[in-house]
Amino acid sequence: MLVPSTGNRPNAAIAVIRITPAVESELRERHGLTAGLVRQVLIYRRDVEKRWDDNPANGGPRLVALARAPDSRQIIAWLVPLDDGEWQLKSARYV
Repeated sequence: MLVPSTGNRPNAAIAVIRITPAVESELRERHGLTAGLVRQVLIYRRDVEKRWDDNPANGGPRLVALARAPDSRQIIAWLVPLDDGEWQLKSARYV
């Protein structure tokens, strides 16, 4: 379970996730994930736990999202906002 964020950030809707080739390669090679799976478990899902991480050391602000994959394993993802509902994936992995 994620700890709720402090501050006045709205509950963020995830409609589009941009993934660079470098991040997609990292997902596949280091974490055994695919871009398609990450999008599947995060986009427009109500059961995703989300909190804001505003720590400048982490490149904040960024959204930390925790979701369940179809095989019941949990996936944690770090995203930065681009536009309304649009996000850049920084990383993701199984928990």
